[in-house]
Amino acid sequence: MNIEYSNDNKVLIRATEVEGYFEVPETVERIESYAFDGCENLTAIVIPASVCYIGPKIFNNCMNLGNLFCNIENLTALQYSPDAFDACEIEYCQLHVPTGLKDVYEEHPLFSQCMSVDEKNPEEVSSEVYKLVQKADEAFENGDFEGAVIKYTI
Repeated sequence: MNIEYSNDNKVLIRATEVEGYFEVPETVERIESYAFDGCENLTAIVIPASVCYIGPKIFNNCMNLGNLFCNIENLTALQYSPDAFDACEIEYCQLHVPTGLKDVYEEHPLFSQCMSVDEKNPEEVSSEVYKLVQKADEAFENGDFEGAVIKYTI
């Protein structure tokens, strides 16, 4: 896995060979165009509340993205490209959002194509992510690599 950030760590420029679960650091405010391009084995990602810009095709060719944990609370201030999720099969992705924001996310043009939206408080997100990683780790330890990828879906 190779991650490139701006010098001040506020911009996620590029991430290559990311597999499984990835958590964008809280310092990141911008996710640039094609940031995760080609990360076919990326299955779950956490986008922190600090993100205020999402560029075009950030998940281009991320065909196994099954869980998106998005903690952005002020979607009206979010700058985004309408094609941010092109070529990633977002319609099969489960979107997990902060408690009380389900309706806002379901109506937002960027997230409206997600397969499902559910609300989780921060503790629930941490718990779900922990379970996800534990299940995948167990599968890897048992040599079940295909099963490990499947386990990354909550």
